[in-house]
Amino acid sequence: MRCESETALKTQLDSGALLPLYLLYGEESLAVEKWEARLIKAAVGASDDPFLLTRMDGREGVDPDALSDAAEALPFMAPRKCVAVEDFDPDALSSAGFSKLEQLLSDPPPTCVLIFTMKSHSPEPTRKKGEEASGAKGKKLLKLCEAKGCASHFGAATAGDAARLARDTAKRLGCTMPPQVASALAEACGGDLHALLQETQKLCAYAGGGELTLEQARAVGVRSVEASVFDLSKAILRQDYTAAMDIIADLMFLRESPVGVLSILASSFVDLYRAKAAKAARIPDKQAMKELGYYGGRAFLYSRAAENESRFSHEFLTRALETLSRADQALKSSQADGRTVLEQTVTRLFVLLKETA
Repeated sequence: MRCESETALKTQLDSGALLPLYLLYGEESLAVEKWEARLIKAAVGASDDPFLLTRMDGREGVDPDALSDAAEALPFMAPRKCVAVEDFDPDALSSAGFSKLEQLLSDPPPTCVLIFTMKSHSPEPTRKKGEEASGAKGKKLLKLCEAKGCASHFGAATAGDAARLARDTAKRLGCTMPPQVASALAEACGGDLHALLQETQKLCAYAGGGELTLEQARAVGVRSVEASVFDLSKAILRQDYTAAMDIIADLMFLRESPVGVLSILASSFVDLYRAKAAKAARIPDKQAMKELGYYGGRAFLYSRAAENESRFSHEFLTRALETLSRADQALKSSQADGRTVLEQTVTRLFVLLKETA
């Protein structure tokens, strides 16, 4: 079976009928981790007893024989055991190894709950015309899990989802978070829901209860370099030259690398260009994110770009990327002052905006 939402998976779990096999994957890693923990608790309770719970790192593949041994071993003084394979990459297995895995999953042991999570990869890769099929093992894994258990996809969190998470977390901690504070906090964390949770907890601890304010958020918020550079890109795109130069000054005062700042700045324009190209080709956002590798925290970057790409022409984005590429070459191949190159590049982007308006 497939569960296309958290509500559907909750309904299945609340039914009390645990399935022998689960696959949790998608762009939102925080949701994957949350439901993995809930499934483990449903299977074996809060116990970390190694006789009942086995965790395996799946990033480099797994030993199929060890996996089979762990799954088929009888639980000790309990009705079932659980094996969790975290961030699994099925393509890391050899053909022979994957065949062994298929044998196990085709007839999963009734006394074990097998949980596979995929955060860095997707079991639903696309195949381009004229190319060999890639990710075939992931697709087979998905079909097996649908046939013998449950496969659940967790789509990318939108800016609204992130803000809602911040508000709900604050409420549980005894605080009220107005929408503008939630939006500001979500933006400052750059779509990283793990960071958003930490910053919300920190803000609530600082406030000690009551209604949270933007002033409190600014007082305790830890802004990432990525968030600061995103503010720089926003200042450029809204044609606020003074703000852009002030942000560069702040970044240089903090001794951030000009090459690093330029790289992050360029990535925001790449996101806009990709979103515009996908919209022009009438490719749905969900499909575009999957094909372009916007998983986990990166999904927020694409969602944000998709919301803003219509404000800028294809000509501007193309010429902006050319300008940023030349600046990158200048920083890496000469002794030019990094701050000067950044300021000149940003000035050229302002000129491009006016020329292509």
